Amino acid sequence: SDFSVTLITCPTCVNTIDTRISPVSGVKSISVNLIAKKASVEHDAAQISQDQLAERIADIGYPAAIIQKANAPGHLTFQLTPSENSANLSENIIARASVFPGLLNIQDVTETTVAAPAGAILLSVEFDVAITSGRQNLSHLRSVAGESITSISLFKNQSNNEEALLRVKEIQHYKRYFIISLFFAIPIFVIGMVLMLIEDTKHAMMKVKVIRGINISGFLQFLIATPVQFWLGASFYRHSWLSLKSLRPTMDLLICLGTSAAYFFSVIVLILQLVNPAFESDYFFEVSTILICFVLLGRFLENKSKGKTSDAIVKLMNLQANTAVVVDFDASTGNVSGEGEVVDTDLLQAGDVVRVFPGTTIPVDGVVVLGESNVNEAMITGESMPQKKIVSSPVIGGTLNINGALYVKATKVGADSALAKIVQLVEEAQSQKPEIQKMTDKISGIFVPIVVLVAIVDFAIWMLVLRFATIPPNFIPATTSPFVFSLLLAISVLVIACPCGLGLAAPSAIMVGTGLAAKHHILIKGGGAALEKAHKVDVILFDKTGTLTIGQPTVSVAKILRDEATKKHKISKKDFFSILASAEMDSEHPLGKAIFSMAKQRLPEVHGITRPKRFKAVSGRGITCKLNGRRVLIGNRELMADHGLSIDQALESKFQMLESEGKTLMLVAYETSAESLQVVGYVAVSDPLRPEAFRVAEQLKKRGIRMGVVSGDNSRTVNHIAHQLGVDEDLIFSQVLPTDKKNIVEQCQSDSKIVAFVGDGINASPALAPADVGNAVGTDP
Repeated sequence: SDFSVTLITCPTCVNTIDTRISPVSGVKSISVNLIAKKASVEHDAAQISQDQLAERIADIGYPAAIIQKANAPGHLTFQLTPSENSANLSENIIARASVFPGLLNIQDVTETTVAAPAGAILLSVEFDVAITSGRQNLSHLRSVAGESITSISLFKNQSNNEEALLRVKEIQHYKRYFIISLFFAIPIFVIGMVLMLIEDTKHAMMKVKVIRGINISGFLQFLIATPVQFWLGASFYRHSWLSLKSLRPTMDLLICLGTSAAYFFSVIVLILQLVNPAFESDYFFEVSTILICFVLLGRFLENKSKGKTSDAIVKLMNLQANTAVVVDFDASTGNVSGEGEVVDTDLLQAGDVVRVFPGTTIPVDGVVVLGESNVNEAMITGESMPQKKIVSSPVIGGTLNINGALYVKATKVGADSALAKIVQLVEEAQSQKPEIQKMTDKISGIFVPIVVLVAIVDFAIWMLVLRFATIPPNFIPATTSPFVFSLLLAISVLVIACPCGLGLAAPSAIMVGTGLAAKHHILIKGGGAALEKAHKVDVILFDKTGTLTIGQPTVSVAKILRDEATKKHKISKKDFFSILASAEMDSEHPLGKAIFSMAKQRLPEVHGITRPKRFKAVSGRGITCKLNGRRVLIGNRELMADHGLSIDQALESKFQMLESEGKTLMLVAYETSAESLQVVGYVAVSDPLRPEAFRVAEQLKKRGIRMGVVSGDNSRTVNHIAHQLGVDEDLIFSQVLPTDKKNIVEQCQSDSKIVAFVGDGINASPALAPADVGNAVGTDP
């Protein structure tokens, strides 16, 4: 079960929940994600329910709410909007709807669901997918509820999950409070510190009395500091109290102790001055106010940094289409009837046939049953070359259909889809704690009590020293008593130890570092952990396509063949490129577009391009057309063979060598004279290495860092790329699925190595998350 947990702000909070919930009977394991503010608990429902677990977590000071899994096959949550106020409406609908074929369970989960809409009813429905479907249950509930509701739809809390992951509310909250605190901190800094350094101003302010012995400086500082202490700093008091109740004091307690000591000491001075106008002492209101201001700034920067670490998983979530067009497809005839019905993707089931228009996202994992198109799978597989899809071709949900209508039969939907599994892998990798974090969590559990003890001992020692020991003259200012001097030193211990140092210094250093890096087009995410480990890396694994390579198909070879008898080119250079540009000008295939772009640049004049006639795209082979009444073929060997053209052995050896380098070969045939169709040249399309890849490999080698290559490409292509860069054989991984990249990272880490992974940030997410240092290139900030 998953729970949204509020009020967790530091590793101590995570450790508190972990240690208090783990021993509970029925709990098998618990993982608390500080960034997502989520607790995932594996438990025996017969011994302890979700509601009981939520209560247990809340009892230790951290309010928790159940996250309903509304997109699992056979388990959906529906949102009903009542048309009238009725206390028993939910019970009445459940009673009437409970008798339905395949329906296993139905219950009201409005009160226990995160972000339940105001006034709405949330019904959780479990059903047997072999007997009924989500759409049938939706129709059944709509029929049963009748006019008692105005609408019914699927409940989705993905937007709330994204908001939690990106820390939207926390960032807005701390930003607003920090700006407000500035309006208090600046004047109190001027009054309490700047003006006090000017002798004339200091004497004037000390001389003017507001009430008995209280001077205007102390009075103004009191008015400014009080709302900061008890309004802007109220959350620190609440969190401290909850942590004390659970006997697990957090960093917030140090803030409270440090700021409260300074504030209430100053209040006591005011009271003493009110009782005895002759009493004089310094105020420390500015200490508490400025400290809270700094901590709020630190929390703002900290949450902003944490929010950015979740960008990749949010982008993965957003790849999924929200709706799909379900059609009636007759498998025996291959005919589609009707316009189809637009339904929510969470209501799809295996076996549904959906229509996918050009330029739209494929909503499900499945197989093509009708139509042809090219599909961009780069966001899932990482390969830049769009893949040709014909009948029986598999497709992946979240990929982009480019240029043709497809009819896809769903095979995997919801949590079973490839995209959902990638998201799950990333979430699991993020929630797993490295050894250093586990050690930090243990230390944080005793850190606060030790700091408080040190502060008390420090106060006691200085009181004894100043009372009984001989101290140098002027060691203590004449206006400061031993008690005040000792208290200030104790406060210093609390202030230095409290999160203003960690919460402000670390994010500030990160912000400065990322700002300098941005000038060099480097974006850093993940905070100090990534920066700290970066210089310790032993192995760097690179995703091939789009990382080491350019990521766009380009023509790397374009060659005209020579006539064996005359030793002259079979066709002129101008005619060759004119044929290529003219024949491919209307092509929708990515390879055809790459050829057209190259040929157009090689032609000296634009008028060398003419529109082809009888253009035909031959699936899986290439294109045929006529230019100026002469036949043209551009495609693979199979296309040439279909037209009676053969390739001699010497040329075939050359072609095999090009293909071993990972290039896609396209032959060009032209009717040079009447009834004389012959192969006149060829082009090779590839995704070449980036020029800087060689410099990177050289620098890594000089620094003693081993380099590896991971790709879903075939072994010949990957080996060729890797050997060019000097990669060792044991670090070359080919034909690797996105979900297997995580295993490769863990395999390298098993040798006690610090491993970095460099990928494009989306399909490489399962590997980026568990890597000690993840580097996402070519992604949006």
